[in-house]
Amino acid sequence: MAKQARAKQSDKESKDTKKAAVYLRISKDPDMDGLAIDRQREDCMQILRQRGWELYDEYVDQSVSAYDKTKHRKDYERMVQDFKADKFQCLVCWDIDRLTRQPAELEWWIDAAQTKGLLLVTANGEADLTTDNGILFAGIKAQVARAEVMRKSARQKRAYKQRAKAGKTVQPGTRAMGYNYDGTVNETEASVVRTIFEDFRKGAALSAIARALSGDKGDTVPDNIPQMPTRAHVRAIESNQRRKEEKRPLLKVPTSTTWDPSTVRVILRNPRYAGYASYCDCAERNSHNVTG
Repeated sequence: MAKQARAKQSDKESKDTKKAAVYLRISKDPDMDGLAIDRQREDCMQILRQRGWELYDEYVDQSVSAYDKTKHRKDYERMVQDFKADKFQCLVCWDIDRLTRQPAELEWWIDAAQTKGLLLVTANGEADLTTDNGILFAGIKAQVARAEVMRKSARQKRAYKQRAKAGKTVQPGTRAMGYNYDGTVNETEASVVRTIFEDFRKGAALSAIARALSGDKGDTVPDNIPQMPTRAHVRAIESNQRRKEEKRPLLKVPTSTTWDPSTVRVILRNPRYAGYASYCDCAERNSHNVTG
């Protein structure tokens, strides 16, 4: 009898154990090392342990903005569908603005908390949609976060415009082939960029240019384009140089030397090579190119 009682108690506890989803997101992770995601995960899992919730699934959108409505957040959308299918009853994220920066989306989750019993908690302790005050705070925070993103965007656009007028790279954190990080021209790479444009203008196929950059010397391949390391290889090496100086873990450097035609297409479509700054209106476009 005692054994049967313990079995019934165990079954009841199993049924009573709530299943929780953990949502992890970071807007920009250029190195894609996952360290920020790992920190969020540790804090969120601590909440599950404290509340006795069982992990149903983990949803991760790494280096994906929640402010831009056009961005596709694959795991976020999968999580929404799983909740609609009643696969979990609790949701833990590090902060409300990690979950969403769209007030309409937040309202959807608040409604889920009020009408469907969703238990939504943030690991930083600032919001708990299991309480009225938590719901009020979450709504205010979402509006404040959205306003701050808009102010930040305005400041960045103004800074980009100022850099363009000074003849500098609009976005100093990026380096297109043919440019150095400070916006000056990298002549070794720039000469290759010019050749790519010239050969394409003469009718060379993207695949032929890609094969030439990969070191293929076939009859249908332009013979004036030298073999070059892939952009992923170069970026990884340069990133590791910075990470070494900062005493951070190094990234794995891709060993592939094969260029993809789509990468050549990206180069040909990059407005920077035509002297355009894509942040501004056509009338304000400033020339600072490597092709002239």
